Amino acid sequence: MQIIKLERHEQFEQLKKGDLVVVEWKPSSLEYKNGRPITTNRIWGVNELNELILNRRTNSYFSIDMYLEGTSQAREAYLLTQ
Repeated sequence: MQIIKLERHEQFEQLKKGDLVVVEWKPSSLEYKNGRPITTNRIWGVNELNELILNRRTNSYFSIDMYLEGTSQAREAYLLTQ
């Protein structure tokens, strides 16, 4: 298994529905406050607003642009591959 830190637009462009992504959230995020400082999701994809949709049911997502700028509620994101 490989763990790849997501840190470039090209990496996000290559993600596809069902890829396994681990996200570490900042303490100010809703996920962190709800007791989930680290989440693991099979992603839904990237929407037209350039947001990585982690879970549609719980409305969990983050802006890829803000993440790459360091201003997102997501601190770090990793792709897990086999």
